[in-house]
Amino acid sequence: MKQFLDFLPLVVFFAFYKLYDIYAATSALIVATAVVLIYSWVRYRKVEKMALITFVLVAVFGGLTIFSTTMNSLSGK
Repeated sequence: MKQFLDFLPLVVFFAFYKLYDIYAATSALIVATAVVLIYSWVRYRKVEKMALITFVLVAVFGGLTIFSTTMNSLSGK
């Protein structure tokens, strides 16, 4: 079950990328990673250090991706 949880955000990312675009996939990746982190905390009462680092990196770089898209659309480019 833990291995499935580790790969779930990746599967969600590629599914959203195939169906929509990179920005929807990035948003889905951030949400899926957060959900897996919360589920891990609720189920096991422990969050692995690597999972927490992964979430922080996904949130920061995914947020930058979405933010840069927003700024580009606001500037008219």
